Amino acid sequence: MLLSGNIQTFSDAKRFLFDDLPSLGNAVFRGAVGLERARAWLALLGDPQESFPIIHIAGTSGKGSTSYFIANLLKAHGKTNGLHVSPHVFDVRERAQINIELPSEAKFTKATADLIPYVRSMQYTPYGRPTYFEVTNALALRLFEAHHVDYGVIETGLGGRYDSTNTVRRSDKLAVITRLGLDHTEILGNTLEEIAWQKAGIIPYGGTVVALRPEQDSVRAVLEEVAYGCQSQIIWSEPLKYVSLQSRTETGVEFLYRGEPMETQTPGDYQMENAAVALDTVRFLATRDGWDFSFDMARQALLEAELPGRANVWHLDGRNVMVDSAHNPQKIAAFLSELAHRPEWHRPLVIFAAKHGKDWRGSLETIGYLADRVYITQFFRDMPSPHLQNYSVKPEEFAAVISVCNMKNVRQFDTPIDAFNTALQHDRPIVVVGSMYMLGELHEQLCAKGRHVCTLGH
Repeated sequence: MLLSGNIQTFSDAKRFLFDDLPSLGNAVFRGAVGLERARAWLALLGDPQESFPIIHIAGTSGKGSTSYFIANLLKAHGKTNGLHVSPHVFDVRERAQINIELPSEAKFTKATADLIPYVRSMQYTPYGRPTYFEVTNALALRLFEAHHVDYGVIETGLGGRYDSTNTVRRSDKLAVITRLGLDHTEILGNTLEEIAWQKAGIIPYGGTVVALRPEQDSVRAVLEEVAYGCQSQIIWSEPLKYVSLQSRTETGVEFLYRGEPMETQTPGDYQMENAAVALDTVRFLATRDGWDFSFDMARQALLEAELPGRANVWHLDGRNVMVDSAHNPQKIAAFLSELAHRPEWHRPLVIFAAKHGKDWRGSLETIGYLADRVYITQFFRDMPSPHLQNYSVKPEEFAAVISVCNMKNVRQFDTPIDAFNTALQHDRPIVVVGSMYMLGELHEQLCAKGRHVCTLGH
């Protein structure tokens, strides 16, 4: 398909992106060389990332939710925006949304097919063919450019400094840094200071960064040092000073932001923090770019924001199933702690799968303490590409940790479907948590069996 460029249907486009492209044997460069490769790839396409102002979001936790909140806030204020998130949860088109709407299958298919000649050209450079992430990144940027968006909201894939999205040279790029924690330590470093340095790599020269103020002085110092070196200003987002919880509702949280009542339809006290960072970001943009920020519009935008894979609830034959993309110990502890406030979700049965590179051992131990039973599984088992098959932690890898930790409430399953069908046989609330790739595999099963109600307890 790659050489012929015969992409005519949405299925063709997905097959090319998921199966053909990753199996081409292209080299994946890390560090500075990887970023150089991404810049060469986008230069071949005419540098679409330079065509519109970009809000670039990095962080260990909350960057996806914050990206969605920012995009919803911009839309509510009449600003057309493109939203690029990764990984996607249910549909690859989530990576190229315009005003929080998926592009049509036909438009996405054409955009994919249009990249084929450039993929061919890139293979004759020293870098080789572009990666799946580089292609989907370029696809989104070209769609946003064609739509003449007012802003692009771009979530980093991994880290920041050397991430393939970190190619924007415009001084009006606004960097946003959410909560920092230990993740991807084999690549980003083993300390919060090292990780902060990596995330701070998205700070533009002569620009601005809105950053959630870290608790540790040493981590704050890293962000300040990088910003100073870039001659950029830091705007600290400090929710502890001007955000207060009012109530946990059946569907989310109500809180005050700078004295103004706000509400999300996604549960979790941590979503107040993500919403505050988004509000601080958009308020700054309004001031900088000369348009009016409205608390009334912001209130409605947060209330209407739906976050795929964040505490989404499905009703199945009288049973509640919650799906959440928490995939590291920090996120999982925050998510399961939120459930502790809701008796109907006490001691759930948890289905869990993890991607290599995550602290899945720490996540499994956290889940094991808080769950009645844990069903571990894998994803991409039946994918034709060995590259994709290797994304998932395998059951035998889990088994070694289970044995060492002497975990008695854990069972293993070959596929998410097997784990899910077994879970349905027990009279316990079911929580599906972990890699977004697993959530995607279960999506069709959930659609076939149940009704999506989007929000907790609704």
